[in-house]
Amino acid sequence: MANLSEHFGSELASVRRAVRRSAHAQHARLMLVAAGLSAFGMVAVAATLLIHVT
Repeated sequence: MANLSEHFGSELASVRRAVRRSAHAQHARLMLVAAGLSAFGMVAVAATLLIHVT
């Protein structure tokens, strides 16, 4: 396997930082979607219970 960091040292480091930042942003988006779905589920359950109680 070639050692690319010798030839592309600073470029490779900046690409790695950008990829890491992108991965963190993607993870944050995924957590927001999961939180939204969870909130929607709780509201749906509450609405169902309220409809059946009244």
